[in-house]
Amino acid sequence: MELARALRAEAQRTNERRVLVLAGDPQLTRERAATALAGTDIPVEETTVLGPEPFVDCERHEQRRAAELLGRTQSAVVVDGHEACRPNALGTAVGAVDGGGLLLLLTPPLEDWPARRDAFDDSLAVPPFHRDQVTGHFRRRLVETIRAHRGIGVVAVDGDGDTVEQSGLTDPPPRRRQRAPDPPADHTFAGATYGACHSADQRDAVQALEALAEPGHAVVVEADRGRGKSSAAGLAAANLARDGLDVLVTAPQYRSAGELFARAEALLRDAGGVGRGRPGCRPQRLTVRTATGDEGCIRFEPPSRAVDLPGEPDVVLVDEAAALPVRRLEALLSAPSAAFTTTVHGYEGPAGGSRSAFATGSTTPTTQSPRSR
Repeated sequence: MELARALRAEAQRTNERRVLVLAGDPQLTRERAATALAGTDIPVEETTVLGPEPFVDCERHEQRRAAELLGRTQSAVVVDGHEACRPNALGTAVGAVDGGGLLLLLTPPLEDWPARRDAFDDSLAVPPFHRDQVTGHFRRRLVETIRAHRGIGVVAVDGDGDTVEQSGLTDPPPRRRQRAPDPPADHTFAGATYGACHSADQRDAVQALEALAEPGHAVVVEADRGRGKSSAAGLAAANLARDGLDVLVTAPQYRSAGELFARAEALLRDAGGVGRGRPGCRPQRLTVRTATGDEGCIRFEPPSRAVDLPGEPDVVLVDEAAALPVRRLEALLSAPSAAFTTTVHGYEGPAGGSRSAFATGSTTPTTQSPRSR
């Protein structure tokens, strides 16, 4: 599909996301989505489908399991909204699409969609009410946004011929290149660390994490999704390991910590001396030989094991912290030093999760003392 290629090219050129809405018969929109993705340069391993059918040979989850995408980025996410349109799943999908990527949304015909009822409405209807009494306000508002927002292409899919109702191409002017932030005047991490930061906020977060080198500190990093919290934690972890410390990383699942390990590995690789466990695999352990001949490491453990602090780590880094129960976060404070990165104003966990544990009232890093062991 030519429009998908054009949207992908513009997204890459601007490092923004683009949306392609395919509206019509369920089976036809799924076929068009598969064709559209095949016509782009997006690898299947960088694609996820949220929906009931595996019509693309890639990772797939039911919308109820959209949380599997939290803390990750994909080049393309397809949300199949025919059987259900769950607002949290859609929000999670949008946040998971990387800059330069595509979100594909499969829907019934847009003019009919607000009046339809689906499986999500069933979950809202509490006896004695039934799903016909559930309003379609969300879908109505969503359709209005689709029609009005720039960067969203809409194709009405029909067996007799598809119609491009809006291209979604914005043809924006070239962006000005942003200058890398200056390193802080008084830093203890290597200077190259701050050269790898993409914003002043990320630089400040990395500097706050310098406190973890000494026992008795806890750091909370809060920001909106996509501001580089995991990258900041990865840059800090690389420096701590290079100083010979044992850094234990945990997250709801390893994939959530993938960016942390990627940034740590890249920084350490540039400095030399990185061991990866099994070559060719996504690392769950990075080993670093220090200048004095000692060894530091960055290793992953799932939360159920991390709470026991196996191997007595020097530092614990918790990524996507708001998705974990408060009792586990409290247990992790028993480490000599600990840091928690968490998203505000985003989709990081179910309602009623751990957000209250980080209600500091600030979007800047905060430092405090953990409880004694």
